[in-house]
Amino acid sequence: MEDTFLSDINIFSNKISFLIELHAKPEIIY
Repeated sequence: MEDTFLSDINIFSNKISFLIELHAKPEIIY
């Protein structure tokens, strides 16, 4: 149970940091 919960948080934080990087570097998108 805890392992699944921790892995979910890991994936979630990875997505958040990915979105933050995209937001910090908009010139890459355009």
